Amino acid sequence: MKNKMIIVMTLVMFFIPVLCIKATDQKTAFKIIAQSDLGDYIGQNKSWDFSDINNSKITVSQANETMVNFNVSSFDISNLSFGFASEDGKKLVPGLYSPAKRLPFRDSYNGLDIGGNGRGCNRILGAFYVHEYVVNNGILERAAIDFVQICEPKSNDINEQSPKLVGSLRYGSTVPNSCNSQGCAEARKKLGLVEQPILTIPANNAAVPIINTSQQTTNINTQSVPVVVQNNEFNQSIVKIRSYNLSNYGGLEAVAEGSGVVISSSGIVLTNDHVISTRSEIDNSLYDASYQVCIVKEVNKKPLCDYLAKVIARDEDKDLALLQIVSRTGGSALIPFKPLKLSSSDLTNINDQVIAAGFPAIGDDTITVTSGIVSGKIEKYDNQWIKTDAVVSYGSSGGAALNNVGEVIGITTQVYSDLSGDLGYILSVNSINDWVNANINKKPENSKLFDWLAELTKKQRILEKSNLYINRYPSFRVTKPTDWTFTHLSEENVSISNKNDRNSGYVVVNMLKTPYELPLNATKARLKRVFNEAGVSSLIKFTKEKDVNIDGVKAKRMTLTVASKIMNGYVLPLNNYLVWIEYGYGKNDKDKKIVDDIIKSIKIKKIKPNYLEMKSYKNFLPKFSINTNNNWAILTINNKTELIHIYNKKINEAYVSFNVEKISGDEMGLSDDEFINMQKDKTDFLNQQAKSLDYKFEINKTAKGVKLNNKVNAVQIDGIEKNVSQNKILAFDRDYYIKIGNYRLNINLTVYFDNKDVYNKSLTEFTKLLSGLKLN
Repeated sequence: MKNKMIIVMTLVMFFIPVLCIKATDQKTAFKIIAQSDLGDYIGQNKSWDFSDINNSKITVSQANETMVNFNVSSFDISNLSFGFASEDGKKLVPGLYSPAKRLPFRDSYNGLDIGGNGRGCNRILGAFYVHEYVVNNGILERAAIDFVQICEPKSNDINEQSPKLVGSLRYGSTVPNSCNSQGCAEARKKLGLVEQPILTIPANNAAVPIINTSQQTTNINTQSVPVVVQNNEFNQSIVKIRSYNLSNYGGLEAVAEGSGVVISSSGIVLTNDHVISTRSEIDNSLYDASYQVCIVKEVNKKPLCDYLAKVIARDEDKDLALLQIVSRTGGSALIPFKPLKLSSSDLTNINDQVIAAGFPAIGDDTITVTSGIVSGKIEKYDNQWIKTDAVVSYGSSGGAALNNVGEVIGITTQVYSDLSGDLGYILSVNSINDWVNANINKKPENSKLFDWLAELTKKQRILEKSNLYINRYPSFRVTKPTDWTFTHLSEENVSISNKNDRNSGYVVVNMLKTPYELPLNATKARLKRVFNEAGVSSLIKFTKEKDVNIDGVKAKRMTLTVASKIMNGYVLPLNNYLVWIEYGYGKNDKDKKIVDDIIKSIKIKKIKPNYLEMKSYKNFLPKFSINTNNNWAILTINNKTELIHIYNKKINEAYVSFNVEKISGDEMGLSDDEFINMQKDKTDFLNQQAKSLDYKFEINKTAKGVKLNNKVNAVQIDGIEKNVSQNKILAFDRDYYIKIGNYRLNINLTVYFDNKDVYNKSLTEFTKLLSGLKLN
């Protein structure tokens, strides 16, 4: 139960990477379009589009003649609130409202309130233009409002000129969905907001765009931009780092991306440890990993991820790492690198200019360079930090922070939770140089995955020029049109789409490992488990199902809805894999023929299975073993906390998982009653957080001192997973918790069905399974 709820929480802001959603054709009743065009965190430096035809849930929490509050829950940006109120309690009527002072992200009064994470304003000015506003008996019928917010000048804020947030809100309105000249322009003018141009050095000067995020009202003096930024050397000195681990099911997959700084002509890269390291929660040991390095060859184009790297040194406490770029067999030869110079010390002062460069997620595939000022400095956790208002976003970690002569004064990084917030943080060279000098001459470490990643990288390069994708096991091939693109960042899926068309259709082929060859009638239950693992089972509804053939292999064509979105796909068992082919036809089904032709091109080669069905498993930390009977099959998981999944071959909907966690000092002395109460408290908290997913876990029975196999003492918790709005049972659960030294083993049975008889039969099978459990 606990692991399920954690997964649900993780997925509140992150939808399944391989699931692409096709919107249904329906009338838009609500839309918010907002753009934080100079880097405020809320908008992630891009436009929002919250609508009732995408992944958003919109509710009106309060509405009357003087104010209205909206709540927006989305898979892209979770749980934002928008509030508008008239000045001095007057009725909201068409016209311009300004200024509107407020404390940031508190109650909505005298103007505009947008809840979320700002960029350091104590007092905020807001202006908004009301086009129409109709409320009847406390129910909002129509609203059309354009809005602007900025920090109030002279408010004693370092960032008093940011954020600038502009946008529009429409609810049941026919007013166009944009900040038009009558709305946002008037609001901006009222606030005295002067637009800040984006400085772009012409391409023939071989530069990258510089975005001034400090929001000064004067143009940037191009002479103050570091010289290194104005040539190709800079582009090849900031690299993207892509970390690969083995997935839970043993395939190589990209798990993280970050930035790095080339600091030697031989290709040594300085970055953060957290960019390259994935550690186990059990013992803090490192998972095997290997690394791609992506280098910019042409300005304003995505980098070429054709290089591999090995670790020279890493330090978790300092959050520093050094990599050595190496060429792979058959890959691009090493180029003479143009390193950036590490400053001997940080001599910057408050208000000095700072340039931050890296590959943040909000910047797409090209280098993003932002400009700001040094806002302050701090020494904490044995490190020195530089605070800046230059935008430092997810993916920027490990990138360069430069002074006005082009020297590296630090690397942009994530920081401790008590330091994070409204400002970007830079780990100063004062805390970097000694560590780099002590480690830079060490020999690079070998990785078990290096050759494996070299092969995948080679395949990725081939696919850039090929129209044919071939998978060895399970064995199939698929052909694409010449102007469409393969994306293959994981060995377990490949996607096909037209990257030059945002409204393109798509095909995604996912390969889901199973412990044995599933019968066709078990495929639906397996998909339910996939969605449950991804935390969206409460939003999935199977609406259509039909038996079909794909290249002579029996399959099912399925239609599902995710919230209000339609998902189409084919599912077929192939050896010990479930192949899920998801597809979408694009906007207005414009790519229907192309997508259908891609699916028709799939050719399947029937080959002899190359797996052995597992009937026993032994674990060493903590020590236990399990032996199964013929009704169960074991699938090992490449994870030190989630160890194995066990499938029942007679009851397709029944799954068992073995999970383990290390017990913290505070929990070591808990009695069984105290542990049960702690689990209830955690469940209550997580249920509150999972409301946006329409999900709830109800505990309906607990017991202590339960004997498993007549030997093992366990705590038992039974529960039901529900879709809240429909009060529908999604699954039945039974959890056993067993304390083994400093660890707690959680054995979970989940039955993805709303039939109590099936659950009771599964419990009988579960009891037989646990007769083979031994603690060593």
